Amino acid sequence: MAVLFSLSGSAVSMSVLNNSAVKWFLWCGVLIALAACAMRYEPLWLGFCAWGTALIFGSLLVRGNYLTRRQPVITSATRDEVRECVVFILGPWAKTWFSGELEGEHIKLVKGRAWFLATTPGELTRHLTRLEASHPRVVTQGFFPLIPDAHVSAELICSQLAMWRNSFSTLTLRDALPCTFALYTHMSAQIHPQDPDGAFWSGAFPPADAAQRDFDDALADAQAALASRRNDSHHALRRDAIASALQRWLHDTQIAAALASLFTTLPLKLNGVLFADQSTGFTRHGAWSGWCEQTFGVLPGLATAHAPLALPEPQTRYRITTVTRSTPPGASTGYKVLLAAFMIVAAAMITVFGRNVMRAREVHQQLQRLATMDALSSPERKSLLAILENKRSQLETCATSSHSWQPGFMRCDMLRHEIYLQTHPEAFAIPTGLLDMLPMFTSSSASLTSQHVTQLQALLPRLASSKTQRYLIAGYSDNTGNEAHNLALSEQRALAVRNWLVSHSTLSASRFVIYGGGTRRPVSDNQKEAERAKNRRVEVYLIQ
Repeated sequence: MAVLFSLSGSAVSMSVLNNSAVKWFLWCGVLIALAACAMRYEPLWLGFCAWGTALIFGSLLVRGNYLTRRQPVITSATRDEVRECVVFILGPWAKTWFSGELEGEHIKLVKGRAWFLATTPGELTRHLTRLEASHPRVVTQGFFPLIPDAHVSAELICSQLAMWRNSFSTLTLRDALPCTFALYTHMSAQIHPQDPDGAFWSGAFPPADAAQRDFDDALADAQAALASRRNDSHHALRRDAIASALQRWLHDTQIAAALASLFTTLPLKLNGVLFADQSTGFTRHGAWSGWCEQTFGVLPGLATAHAPLALPEPQTRYRITTVTRSTPPGASTGYKVLLAAFMIVAAAMITVFGRNVMRAREVHQQLQRLATMDALSSPERKSLLAILENKRSQLETCATSSHSWQPGFMRCDMLRHEIYLQTHPEAFAIPTGLLDMLPMFTSSSASLTSQHVTQLQALLPRLASSKTQRYLIAGYSDNTGNEAHNLALSEQRALAVRNWLVSHSTLSASRFVIYGGGTRRPVSDNQKEAERAKNRRVEVYLIQ
C-alpha cells in the first residue's frame, strides 16, 4: 500500500494534482468506478477495471490532498531597516588620493560608515570574506573615483585603467559588487573650502540594491540631474555647463569606453555615476585642462593647495522583505486510517475478483476440453462431467447470492448454463430449433454417405453465417442391438457430422455440443427396415 502511494505521488507532479479540473475528473472517476463495482459483470476484465480504477484514482486524490496539506506556507513581511554600510575605494588612484586620510588598518569612518582601501584583488576578497563570515547583514559597496586633471594626458589615464583592469581580472566574487563611479573636479565656487563636506554632489549615493546601469546611460543621467537644477543659481548653471563638457571629454578621449569595458568585464555592478563639485579644484593642469584649452581656448583655475577629497554619504535605510516558510504536519491520524481502510477494501475486492477469475478460467478450460473430446464414453469424460456437475451446484449459490459479498464477476449464470448444456444436452434438443436432419445411416455404421455430404454442404453456409452461435448435434440409432451399442453408435454418428463440419469450415469444435441419444425419441416405428432407417439419423439444432 505504501509503495503504491509513493509511486502514485512520484508519477504525478504536485502541480497537476492540485489542479481543480484534475480533481473533479478523479472524483468522477472514483464515483463511476464504485458504481460499476455494484454491478454484475459479463466480460472478465470489467471487475478489475472498476476496482482498479477506484483504487488508483482514490490514491491519487489522497496523494493530492496530502501534498496540499504538506505544501509549505510562505509568508512575507516588508519593513524599512537601517543597515550598516562598508564602502571599498577602488581604482588605480585610490591609494594615491586617499591613503593619507585613511588611518590604521586602511579604515576611515565617515558618519558611522566604514571606508576601506582595496588596492589588490586579494585584499578586496579578504575583506569581503571576513565581512560575510562575521557581519553577514552589513551592506558592501564599491566606490571608483577619478580626477580629470590628476594626470598629464588622457592616454595615460586610459593606460592606467587598462593596467588596473588587467590586475583585477583574477578577481572572483560569488555576487558582483555594487560600484559607483565618481568624477571629481572644480565646477563652481558655491561651497567654501572650509566646508566639512567639501563637495557638491550631482545626486545621492546609489543604494547597493540599485539596478545595474550602462556606463553611458548612467553618465547621461548624472549630467541631466545637474541640468534639471541649472535655474537655481549661476553656480548650478556653471555645473551644468562643465558636466556637459566633461561628458564630451570622456567620449572624445576614449576614457568612457575604457571605463565601460572595465565595468562589463570585472565582477563590478555599476549602479550609478556621480559628479563631485570639488570647489578647491586641483593644484595643476592636466588631461582635462589640456582638452579645455584645445577645445574652448581656456584653462580651468588652479587651487593654492590640494584639499582632501570629500566622500559621499552612502544609503543606510533599506526596504527588507522577510520570507517565512513553514511546513504543515501533513495528514492526520484519522486521515491515515481512512486511507488505509480504503486501500485494504480495494485490495481485498481485487483479490476476490482475482480468485473468481481463476475459478471461471478453470471451469472454462474444463468445458473446452469436454466439448472437444471424441471419446464420449471415456472415463475421463465421465470424471469431467461429475466435476462440472458438482461445480454447477456451487454456482447455483453464487448466482442467487448478493453481488456485494459474492461478486457476479465470475459470471455464475453463464457458466451454470454452459455446464448444464454440456452435461444435459438433450434438454436443448427442441423441435423449434431444428436446422436439419440427416437420416438413412447404414446399420451399425457411423460413416457419412454422399447424400449426407450433400445435405451438410447445403447446411454449412447457414452455420457459418454467425460467429458466436452454438449448435447441438444429436445422434440416434434404431432398436436393433443392445442399448450400450446403440448409445455408442449414436454418439459416433454425431461426432462424424461435427468433424466433417469443422474440417470443411472455419467453425471450431467448441461451437458444437455432442449428444448421443441411442434409441430415444424415434421418429418412426422400428417394425420395418425403411422405418428403422429413418431412426438411424443425426439432427442439428440451434441452441437458444
